[in-house]
Order: sequence, then structure tokens, then C-alpha cells
Amino acid sequence: MTGGYLDLFHVGHLDLLKAARKMGTVLIHEMGSDGEARRLKGPPHPVIPEAHRAEIAAEFCDAVILINSPEDKARVITTVQPDIYVRGAEYAGRQFPEMPFLAQYGGRCVVHDKPDREHTSAIIRRIAQVST
Repeated sequence: MTGGYLDLFHVGHLDLLKAARKMGTVLIHEMGSDGEARRLKGPPHPVIPEAHRAEIAAEFCDAVILINSPEDKARVITTVQPDIYVRGAEYAGRQFPEMPFLAQYGGRCVVHDKPDREHTSAIIRRIAQVST
């Protein structure tokens, strides 16, 4: 399992999903809803609507589960009980919000060690510079 918003799908997202796919037999992505993205990241997120982001994610994942809150994330993880939860390199050396839920049943967190080659916020800043 992996998670995130996948707003403005880019090569860093692709790298993470490809790496996560290789770590197990089924890949589930829990994706933050439009409301959750706005709440946590603020405008202009999300740039791409949740239905479109989910459609893109479904090309790489066996299932996409939309979450609207941290409670939803906890419920999904404790219900699905993935063996592995994969996070991007930006989480190296940090506590994952998923860790307590995974610890309840013996799941583990893995950091994908390839650094992101791109970030959504950086793309948005470049677009803003081009359009002004």
C-alpha cells in the first residue's frame, strides 16, 4: 500500500508507484480527496480533481481508496492490513503518520530510496512564472 494525493501526476509519483508495485503482489493506493488536499495543503491544491487523479492512479494500482480524513486513513490501514506501506524518500528518517496503525498488527513502513525528481509545488510555481 502507498498513499498520497498524486496531484499533477509526475515522474516522482511514477517512480514511487513502480517501486511499491515491486514490493508486493497487490498495490493499493489511498488517495486524499479534494477536500482533504485543500485542508492540509491549502490552495491551489488540488489542481487536478480527485476523480481524474483516481483514474490515473488506477492505471498503476489494483485499487484506489479515497480518504477524507486522518480517521479514514486509520480505518483503511487497519481494515486492509497491508504488509508494507511505502512512502517517498522525503520521509527518510521521519515518523510516518501510518506507523501506529501498522504497528497494531505487525505491518511495516518502507521508504522508497530514490529521491523525488519532481515536486508538485515546484511545478505549480513554474507554471505561475510562465503565465505571468
